[in-house]
Amino acid sequence: MNDSENTQLKSNESWLAPRQRRAELSRYLDLLRSHWLVLVAFVAAGLVAAFAYTSVAPKTYTAQSNLLVTPVAEDDPNLIGLPLVRDTADPTADVLTVAQLVTSPDVSARVASQLGGNPNALVSNVSASPVTQSQIIAVQATASSAARATTLANAFARQTVQFRTNAMHAQLAKLIPSLEASMRKVSSGNRAGLQQQLAVLDTLRSSPDPTVSVSSPATPPSAPASPNRKTSLAAGAFGGLIVGLLAILALNALDPKLRDEDQLREIYALPLLAKIPKQRAGRTPLVSRELIPAVGEAFRTLRAAFTVRHAGSEDAPKRGSAILVTGDAAAAGKSTVALNLATSLTAAGKQVIVIEADLRRPSIGQALRVRAPRGVAEVLLGKAELAEALVWTPDHGPQLELLLGTTADAGEIDRISPESARQLVREAREMADFVVIDSPPMTEVTDALAFAEEADDVVLVARVGASQVRKMSDLGELLTRSRIVPAGVVLVGVSESGGYYYRAASDQRVFAGLLQRRSRNDQTLPAYPRSAEPGRVGAPENGAGRDGHGHIAVTNGATASEATSSSGTSVSSSSSESTPPEGESLN
Repeated sequence: MNDSENTQLKSNESWLAPRQRRAELSRYLDLLRSHWLVLVAFVAAGLVAAFAYTSVAPKTYTAQSNLLVTPVAEDDPNLIGLPLVRDTADPTADVLTVAQLVTSPDVSARVASQLGGNPNALVSNVSASPVTQSQIIAVQATASSAARATTLANAFARQTVQFRTNAMHAQLAKLIPSLEASMRKVSSGNRAGLQQQLAVLDTLRSSPDPTVSVSSPATPPSAPASPNRKTSLAAGAFGGLIVGLLAILALNALDPKLRDEDQLREIYALPLLAKIPKQRAGRTPLVSRELIPAVGEAFRTLRAAFTVRHAGSEDAPKRGSAILVTGDAAAAGKSTVALNLATSLTAAGKQVIVIEADLRRPSIGQALRVRAPRGVAEVLLGKAELAEALVWTPDHGPQLELLLGTTADAGEIDRISPESARQLVREAREMADFVVIDSPPMTEVTDALAFAEEADDVVLVARVGASQVRKMSDLGELLTRSRIVPAGVVLVGVSESGGYYYRAASDQRVFAGLLQRRSRNDQTLPAYPRSAEPGRVGAPENGAGRDGHGHIAVTNGATASEATSSSGTSVSSSSSESTPPEGESLN
């Protein structure tokens, strides 16, 4: 990119303007899809809670017996004076009257006399209600056992019928003698009507109430009414779903994370340079030998974006190109992207210098298992020259040179001037085709802002499920205020879509990489200074010395052979005392 193009781009601040937002329904559906595991977890928790409740909650059984109400004609002369249910214009009222009788104190006392116990306690477990649009009354009883519930329901239904029968018989005992006396006073020709009435009443004297009867007695229930396991499980799953939805919405409102590529495009109107598939790693950045094939191909795609641009630049014969890699947080995977972009450029035959500009939490040296006697802080403070501080490893050869980060205290960082950072980038560009700068997250520290201003290209790294939307916007505003327009975005942690083409050898590659990383936990690799050419043998002016941790640290002038032969050990990792950034995986 030439200066005129860069100036034109830096005057354009539209890259931070969000594009048209998706419809609310689509955004919510995407949010649910990205958090479906959380939703499943809440539903599962609701099911477990419901199952536990149904297992420990006391079980209750409900039995039901039915009473049938059969009113008699209101104008029947044979039944005049008897306490029977009469057919009226409102049949519901008649049925309701009988239903109220079921739970009356009179019936409760009769049931208590039959079964024993307190009448009020018994009636509290019984209910009677008319069945809609019918002459049936449902008498339901609840108890801790099926047999007890059945006994209660039948007892209240039968005692209701018996109570009405006793009332009818009591009235018959008064009515029949009265009719017999009246019949003796009338002539034989007028006795026919009274004789017919006496015959009907005499039949009723040995019969139950004809208007109320038990149509179907209660039978023992096969399952408890409460807790109902099916209903409880359904309620638990639904409750878990609702709580899960609310939790996802609350989490998204309080701490919104990047969900997918579409949301990324709503934040940055920038080209998507590469999509890096998921790959698990440890606490340090992944190195090239540990990458699965799909991830390696993604970094080759990223490399092509810069090699093509570099080849077409008018400045290509004069100087190298500086690429700064940064992100919104330490867990975005920026160090992995910077390191593997550099190694990919080296594989294409380019001379590359990696500058680890993170002075607080350097991690590249630890990932490569190397340590240098001088680092970025010494060069920026003028304590060492760039050429003296650069080192390389046998894994990548002198084509990939490293200016490793060394931990510096706050006082030293404050003494580093922005001009020294710009001068470092300019000097490195004269020595390599590409300079890749691993920057700290500038939303947390602004140490690397001078590097970003001097770099030819700035690459933003965002990670699905980890990058915070608010911090991504803050990073964009910070760069906009400095009139820096990034070259594009690298999206980390996307689902792998390579299919069998990449997955065929992926499992073996991952297994081998994990074994290699484990086997090298207690090992280190040699790091050679820039003056040590491959194969050079000879005694250095200053030999390799052992540092305070027992590792061999290469000093200025040490040769490659001396670095590897001294005590049979290698150089320790950079800044082993510091805590590496967490989450430098690609998932």
